[in-house]
Amino acid sequence: MAKIAMDLKQDLVNNPDHYTFGRKYEPKDVIRDWGLNYNLGCVVKYISRAGRKDDILLDLYKARKYLEFEIEAIAKERETTDNLTMDGDGMNINADHIVAGELSDSAMTDLEKFLGGKVVERDVTR
Repeated sequence: MAKIAMDLKQDLVNNPDHYTFGRKYEPKDVIRDWGLNYNLGCVVKYISRAGRKDDILLDLYKARKYLEFEIEAIAKERETTDNLTMDGDGMNINADHIVAGELSDSAMTDLEKFLGGKVVERDVTR
């Protein structure tokens, strides 16, 4: 009996179904491979397990909260918070400008589509 309990305990630690069942990759491996920081890693973790461990809405709220933490941290670093506003649920962005850093042409096109207008590139080095 103790051996079965130990095997079950190790499975929950080393191979939890809510992350691994029916999946080719575990979130921890994706997070490490992509070099994500803590906040973005949590976003991937909670999205990957949404509805598989806890209530799907709870996991999605957690993912959104960690995404908000990351957005706030980046905005603070770039000192653009005065020009960036979000509605109450954090879903719609309205900005005079967003410093996007170095983006590929396709990423710039996607950003323009998302924002609904042309993104003007400018040198932001100080």
